[in-house]
Amino acid sequence: MVLVVPPPKDQRYSATSGLKPDTTQIADIELDPCTRLYIGQTITTKEEFIEVNCPVGYAIEAIPENIIIGSIDMYPFKQDSRKLELRILLRNDFRRKGIASKTVQFFVRYIFSLEKAKGAVAVIHPYNSNSIKLFTKLGFEYTDKITDERHIYELSRPGFDSLKGSCLLLTNYQLS
Repeated sequence: MVLVVPPPKDQRYSATSGLKPDTTQIADIELDPCTRLYIGQTITTKEEFIEVNCPVGYAIEAIPENIIIGSIDMYPFKQDSRKLELRILLRNDFRRKGIASKTVQFFVRYIFSLEKAKGAVAVIHPYNSNSIKLFTKLGFEYTDKITDERHIYELSRPGFDSLKGSCLLLTNYQLS
């Protein structure tokens, strides 16, 4: 299943369909020791990451700096393909600036614009408190765990509907 989403964009950041040159920069972020603590990634080299993940998802670009600062992936959740899983990754120096929140909000709105989508899912390491805080602030709730290191947070369609109009699901991203 291939999903084509108009990427979000504001004046400082944009998300563009993943391209091979972007994947090299995303691999650097993914393999950063601080990031690896929370993602349980078994991939150990940049080449292996590119082979497995290229091109997947959307690269998040800082427009003024013209650099890739992260990525967001969206794909059918393995345990229920009617739900779409989101996975976001940002460079450490671009975290806690609202970028992840705006990007996730955009993709959540897109997911629930699909008639057949039953929900949105994030699989998060239990010690990744920033991701847990981000997704719970956006209405996601802990529902289960896959393993001790992979916890499931979900936003159901009724949960999304109850948030409609809430400032939590409004962003200044525009479709480009």
